[in-house]
Amino acid sequence: MSGDEIADPIQALVEMGLTDAEARIYCTITHLGEGTAKEIGGASHMERAYTYHVLRRLEKVGLVETTLSSPTRFTSLNPAEAVELLFSLQSSKLDRMKQQKQTIIRNIGYHKGESVKQSEIFSIVTGRTNNRLRAINTIRVCQSEISLLQSPRGLARLWRSTDFLDIIRKKKEEGANVRMITEIVPSNIEAAKEFSSICELRHTRNQVANATLYDRHTCSIVLRIGEDLKSDSREHTSLWTNSKSFVDTMSNFFESVWSIASPYSGRGDSLTASNT
Repeated sequence: MSGDEIADPIQALVEMGLTDAEARIYCTITHLGEGTAKEIGGASHMERAYTYHVLRRLEKVGLVETTLSSPTRFTSLNPAEAVELLFSLQSSKLDRMKQQKQTIIRNIGYHKGESVKQSEIFSIVTGRTNNRLRAINTIRVCQSEISLLQSPRGLARLWRSTDFLDIIRKKKEEGANVRMITEIVPSNIEAAKEFSSICELRHTRNQVANATLYDRHTCSIVLRIGEDLKSDSREHTSLWTNSKSFVDTMSNFFESVWSIASPYSGRGDSLTASNT
């Protein structure tokens, strides 16, 4: 992009260090002048719980301030000051990286020729919002493929998350192989229809598992879940791991189910026709 072109404001803010959601929320507040988390989330097409999470991050950086009112209202730093602040933060980060450059080079050189074994990590994440945010951030750095197993209601819940739909759509546009297996039923046909437009979707009966494989490097599997459509639930508990044996087992399971699952077109068209 040449210096005299007008950059997309959200993309410009992302390039200055904000996440896509942070940039969208900041621009929304600037447009509104001020607002509650509910108002800002509605204008940004984001869930209120996630909006509140993003607002607190922006407040911590200094781009957003709160007013002494009930409910809490949020205002934004004016654009000129915001850009100056982000530029300063990025400059400081660059200065720190320059200072650490030689140390980083020495450490990388120290391991040259060595086979570095990655530690296996197993972690339990509770809360539906926490798991969704971790999934979105993990998908964001995926390079080649994302494979999802979703229960009928699991599919409907993901469909209600604009950020999740956006990141799946973005990874598909970047060339990642995005596949999903679910049970397509009348209650989630609209969700299935939209997901089929942004990923390869297949149907199988009695699909109750909720699990995701990220680049065949990391896997998350739901251990306990409340079968509702709420945006958040403390009952939602998942295991996250990069254990090679665990990931390989889940990959083999996914491929075995994928091979016998039916393409969306047949099941989706059948349900759509029966509803007309």
